[in-house]
Amino acid sequence: MGIENHRHSERVWFYNIGLYGDNVDNLQVRGSYWKARTLSSIREMLHHGNTIIDVLKFDIEGGEFLIFHQLIRSGMLSDIKVIVFELHLAQIMASNDRDMVLNCYRALKMAFEQNGFKLWRLHENEIMAEKHPDSPFRWVELYWVNMKYIKQKN
Repeated sequence: MGIENHRHSERVWFYNIGLYGDNVDNLQVRGSYWKARTLSSIREMLHHGNTIIDVLKFDIEGGEFLIFHQLIRSGMLSDIKVIVFELHLAQIMASNDRDMVLNCYRALKMAFEQNGFKLWRLHENEIMAEKHPDSPFRWVELYWVNMKYIKQKN
């Protein structure tokens, strides 16, 4: 990533670690090598194992399914209030087996809903849409809210 670990502000720290579906020390990404960890490992490293995560936001350029699998398998979804991510739908447009890819997305939606999440917002990434006007709706940003953290009005 090219930036050393540092304190960004009073309550925000930056760590030169990528989020991934496995723990890897030399993950090759576009010609450079990154240290990548699962969210479980990052939480353990930072001594945040029992801490609720207010917002988890990631954009992993097509690698998001590896993160979803690990989040669901680890049971960690229940520790997250809001998840924001970008889906890269180019795989569906390019896949020879669109039903298989669509079933993956449906399974993801079902897993989020079964863990108490509701889809709050979905929109196209406008910046990418402007850069690629011939490829509409290939980059979609989703915002999921864990309803167990929403206080109900009496």
